Amino acid sequence: MTRVYNDHIQIDPSIDIDAPVVLCGDRDKSKIGAWTTFELENRFPLLSIDRDSVVLEVGCGTGRISKYITSVVDTYVGVDYVKEFIDIVQLREDIEKKESTYFIHSSIQELAKRA
Repeated sequence: MTRVYNDHIQIDPSIDIDAPVVLCGDRDKSKIGAWTTFELENRFPLLSIDRDSVVLEVGCGTGRISKYITSVVDTYVGVDYVKEFIDIVQLREDIEKKESTYFIHSSIQELAKRA
């Protein structure tokens, strides 16, 4: 896999790791919290996941939503093209990681070639 950009991403330590600037377009953490609450209340129930579920999350980022999924499901695979996001999510202690929890640095095209 080749990078689309030449420089590694530098994560600004003043930004909450659950809130990449891409999400809301600014650094206002209250907007990130509001957006996460909205997703958990309105979209998360639509997933209908349970302890027997197998989940593939494409674009898992730093794990903002992953942390609510991994503890509920049997198997979880999170994929992101940004290696630095995968590095962060693998180190997070607030995300339950079972033997069947995987975080993979890959493009979706590369992932499809593995299948």
